[in-house]
Amino acid sequence: MTVLFAFAHLVHHLVTALTVPLLPFIRSDFGLNYTQSAWAVSVFSLSYGISMLPAGWLADRVSRSILLLIGVAGVGVAGVLAGVSTHYTTLLLFLAIMGFLGGAYHPSSLPIITSFVNKKRKGQAVGIHMVGGASSYFLAPLIAAPIAGIWGWRSPYIIFSLPTIIFGIFLYAIVNTRKNSMTISVKTTEPVSADFSSDIFRRRRLVIYIILTAFTHAATMSVIAFIPLFLSDHFNVSKEISGTMVALYYSSGLWASFVGGLISDRFGKLPVTIATCLFGALCVLLLYVVSIIWVIGIILVLIGIFNYMRSVISEVYILEQTFEKHRSTVLGIFYLGSTEGSGLLTPIVGLLIDKFGFNVSYVVVGFSILTATIVCTFLMRERQAKL
Repeated sequence: MTVLFAFAHLVHHLVTALTVPLLPFIRSDFGLNYTQSAWAVSVFSLSYGISMLPAGWLADRVSRSILLLIGVAGVGVAGVLAGVSTHYTTLLLFLAIMGFLGGAYHPSSLPIITSFVNKKRKGQAVGIHMVGGASSYFLAPLIAAPIAGIWGWRSPYIIFSLPTIIFGIFLYAIVNTRKNSMTISVKTTEPVSADFSSDIFRRRRLVIYIILTAFTHAATMSVIAFIPLFLSDHFNVSKEISGTMVALYYSSGLWASFVGGLISDRFGKLPVTIATCLFGALCVLLLYVVSIIWVIGIILVLIGIFNYMRSVISEVYILEQTFEKHRSTVLGIFYLGSTEGSGLLTPIVGLLIDKFGFNVSYVVVGFSILTATIVCTFLMRERQAKL
């Protein structure tokens, strides 16, 4: 079942991952500046993040399997519509719809996955699931950019969206056939501690943890969104190559997600989370001083390692610190912060690039992550001391 969901994660994000590597083609077709280009990425992120909170609430109270169907097949339908759009505003509308429908996937999928596995293997299961998503982000730039170079940027949306619709329906049918066994598994799941609901300091630490990890993820993704344009405009790399180089970042998820899951099962999650935030911020700052293409490639891989490890650990930590009946809702809050934050920060970074250039913008983002990590670490240590 875990492998099946990993494939679902792959096809879900195979469609949502297309916009960034296709951005140079979209910009040329519509004649966009950096800020307008950023909105092509952000309109999806904003609607994606907004929808996750109500999606999580509905998944806890209505049906996780129905939300799962919407999160996979719905993305495919919106992807087809994006592929047939002929105007910039129409494309933005369909990308917004894609985000709104796609937001149903994560809050509904993770509680279902973890209900099937032993408590000691939750990190591994979430890690395997994350590998599926990372694979899509790795494959999309490698496949989409060359296809766009031959048939135009609209064709990858259609080619990848149609199989996604089919698999979404298939997954829904499979999950429904095992509905009774899932219900039994859910009922036997216990929270991390019996007195969690009255443990105010634990809850405050969880809130701080979500703020730190969501902001770090959002800030990092606002940088990654501009990598194709950074390489194309700053280093005169071709649109095809600059689009495919994003795959270096996502290649880390093919193994770092699983390693992060193993670490979350064996070691403390808070220290590792803080370390990945610090090292990730330093890597973003390195983009300011590096002017060699292959070194930038290494930095992208490192950023990917830290981001994917932290993502898996964050999801497991949140699941462990939350009662089962609230997990989809709390995960929806977490995804809302990280995705919505990315949607809000990307246009801001685009505006900074328009005014001050890439280097200054990356310095601002890097120091922002460092500051947030230091402040949140101090606050979490203070809470730990009182427990």
